[in-house]
Amino acid sequence: MSLKAAIDEARAELLFPPDLLDRANHLRELRNPYVHRRPFDDKNTLGHRFHAAKMHPREIQEADAREALEVMWGMLRHQLFGGAQ
Repeated sequence: MSLKAAIDEARAELLFPPDLLDRANHLRELRNPYVHRRPFDDKNTLGHRFHAAKMHPREIQEADAREALEVMWGMLRHQLFGGAQ
């Protein structure tokens, strides 16, 4: 099953809050250029993102990693506590 299909299924089954699935989908879009060849002008490639943001690629990767960890913990928290903080 693809990551997109898993997110779509989780959304259809109401497994996680929509905003958390939106964030997971955004991470999926950022991940795709790392694992699937993309044209240079694809807005989600690291080259395009660091050029547009005028940031060092490492800063962008660190921000992406922080977001991934936040989404992961959000999903775990939702599974354990039903969305309660």
